[in-house]
Amino acid sequence: MKKNILFILNKNITEEPRGFRQIKILSENDYVIDVICPNKKNSKDINIKNTTFYYAPSSRSRTGGLNYFFEFVVYFFYCIYKSLILDIRKKYFIVQIMVMPEFMMFSAFVPRLRGAKIIMDWMDPLYEVFISRKDIKKNKFVLFILNSIENLAVKFSHKVLVPNIGFIKAFNERNIDTSHFFVIPNSADEEFFIIKKDIKKNNQYFQIIYHGVAVNYNGLKITIDAFLEAMKKLPSLKLMIVGDGPEIDYARKVKLSYNLKKEIQIIGRVPINKLHKYLMQADAGIVSNLNTPFTNINLPTRIMELISMKIPVISSKLSGICDYFNKDALMFFEPGNYKELADCILELANSTEKRNRLVNNANEQYREIDWLTTKNKYMQIIQQLSGNKND
Repeated sequence: MKKNILFILNKNITEEPRGFRQIKILSENDYVIDVICPNKKNSKDINIKNTTFYYAPSSRSRTGGLNYFFEFVVYFFYCIYKSLILDIRKKYFIVQIMVMPEFMMFSAFVPRLRGAKIIMDWMDPLYEVFISRKDIKKNKFVLFILNSIENLAVKFSHKVLVPNIGFIKAFNERNIDTSHFFVIPNSADEEFFIIKKDIKKNNQYFQIIYHGVAVNYNGLKITIDAFLEAMKKLPSLKLMIVGDGPEIDYARKVKLSYNLKKEIQIIGRVPINKLHKYLMQADAGIVSNLNTPFTNINLPTRIMELISMKIPVISSKLSGICDYFNKDALMFFEPGNYKELADCILELANSTEKRNRLVNNANEQYREIDWLTTKNKYMQIIQQLSGNKND
């Protein structure tokens, strides 16, 4: 009998390295996978054996506000309809849903009623993300609603996956039952990101890279301000920005105002299977997250992608990151301090030995949570659920 699994993603597959990685390992183990996800221009660039993609009729923007919420609601009802039709035709053993928002879990209520096991892959807790973006800490009613939806989503699920232990700490503080939680880190995909790259000082320029979504709490503005500060002492510095989001406008404004046509390169968003081509050009990578309730517990995938490419990483010193990497592996600066970040850039630019030492230590610490290590744990969860059809 075919082992059918349905994935419901909250992003397009080209933007979801975690989902891409999990789907690929399942396909290699002869599972048949269907994927429901938002549509994007580069979607057809992704091909995985034993996998069929069903793209929602419209894509989602990052404009925020009511329009952003409305797009999620429309996508939610599309997923209900599509999962119902597909489950009647194929009968799924497992449905894995990647959230936020947590109410997306209930889009699979028909497959669950028909016996499917439900996995909640809790990538971004809306509770922390929301209070990181909005000043609503005193709005107890809103927080109560968010927390109630979280608890219902957890009870709806048979297993819950989270990307790092910081999430479990936060959920325990909110009295969420974490007894069936499992940590599956956001490792880099070894097919694209494990590339041997010697770290050598380029005599012409020193290339730093920022990649990821350019939203406020990811700190692109801090990176740009630090870049401008560091350029005062190192004019040969260059910055590549790979990604998009609201703060890209700030990057464009700085590039135009300071006439930095060659010094700042804005690539935009690229598919996961092409990202490594840009990372390969970097001498150092920057993860400049601000200190917010969400970023403080998060371990960004961007760090593991840079480490896998043997690129030294300059990172904000945040709890979720320090749970896995120490100062011997990453070069830390205080979140939001662009002058301290500028000093880190200059120190790395002037020390090949420092860059090599960080790369070696980071790779050693990363081995404990890389995909080669943790994919077996993920497959054990899938196999356990596949072999147990009853609640």
